[in-house]
Amino acid sequence: MRRLEWTLPTLLEKLREVLHFSLTADRNNPGWYYAKAANDLRPNSVVIDLIFFRIKIPIPTEWVVVYGPNADISPLRYDVDKEETDSSITQQEELRAWVRSNLGRINQVQRLYSDVTDMPAGSLSGAGLKTLTSENLEDELNGGPHFVSLTGHGYSGGVAHLNEGLMNNLTNGHKTFIAVADSCLTNQFDVNDAIGEKLVKYPNGGAVAYVGNSRYSWIGIGDDFRLAFFKAMKYTRNLAMLNDSRCYLAGDTNGRPYKIWTIFEQTLMGDPEMNVYRTDLDAYPKYIGNHKTKELHRSTCQWVKRMATWNMRYYDSIEEGINLGYDGCAFCLKAYDHG
Repeated sequence: MRRLEWTLPTLLEKLREVLHFSLTADRNNPGWYYAKAANDLRPNSVVIDLIFFRIKIPIPTEWVVVYGPNADISPLRYDVDKEETDSSITQQEELRAWVRSNLGRINQVQRLYSDVTDMPAGSLSGAGLKTLTSENLEDELNGGPHFVSLTGHGYSGGVAHLNEGLMNNLTNGHKTFIAVADSCLTNQFDVNDAIGEKLVKYPNGGAVAYVGNSRYSWIGIGDDFRLAFFKAMKYTRNLAMLNDSRCYLAGDTNGRPYKIWTIFEQTLMGDPEMNVYRTDLDAYPKYIGNHKTKELHRSTCQWVKRMATWNMRYYDSIEEGINLGYDGCAFCLKAYDHG
C-alpha cells in the first residue's frame, strides 16, 4: 500500500499532510490513484475474477489523479510513499544507536529524514529530528558538523538534496565535515567532478574528506560499510585506516559478491594521513591481533603499520586476545610473549 504526502509552500517544516491511495477516489471521496493516461483519468488497474469475488490490482503509471480540498491538489510537491519505515531510516537509526553506545564523545546528533511520517514512535524522541529539505540540510551543514552520514539514491551530481547548487550556498568555512555516503556514484572520479570531489575542493567550506562509491551501491549492503567505518573509530582515528575498514567485510559470506564489489569501488577523497581526532586523548588504547601470525600488538606498535588490513582483528583488552589464542608481541607485549 502506498500513500501520497504533500508539502505546502507555507510553513514548510510543519505543514505536511497525508493522502491515502484509493481506486474509488472522486470529488466526494478524497484520495489519489494512478490514471490510465493524460487524457484518460480513470484508475489504471487490472481486474482478476476469482471464484467468489473480484479484485482490482492498481498498475503504476506516470499520471496521478488527486481528489480533495483545493489546498490539497495544488501543493509545492508530492511524494509517493510506502506505508512503512524506509530502510534508509532504520539503517541510520541503527548507526545512531551504535554511535551513542560506543563513541560517547559524539554526543550531538541532528537527523534529517524524508520519511518522518512512518518512523516508529520510539524513534521520534531524542536527538533533533527534521524533515529532509534543501533548506534544512543547508542550515545543518553551515553549522559545521563533524560527521555527515548520507544515504539515498545517488548519482555523480549528488544525494539527499546535497548537490552543487546547495554546495555553492555553504558558508561553513574552516568548520569542514567528514562525509560518509553509501549511495551510488557520488565519488565517480571519472567525471568532472562528482559531488564528493567538489565538496572537498569547495573554497568556502564543504568537506575535509568524503567517503563514497565510484560506481553503484547496493541496498542492504552499503549501510554495512558505513557502519564498519564508524566501528573502526574505536581503534583508530587514521582516515585511511577508517576507509580500509571496508576490507573487514571481504570474508562475509552474506552477499559476498556485492561486498567484494563495494570493497573495490568505495573511494576516499581527502588526505589519507589525516587523523579525525583532535588530541591523542581521543584515541582509544586498543589491541590489534594479526590473524595470520596470531600475534597480539598494542595499537601503537611499529608492526601494526606493516600488517595487512585484512589480517587485523581488534580487541578491547589483552585478555580477550590471549583467550582467543593470540601470543603477545615480543616488542610491545613482551610479558605475554611465549616464544
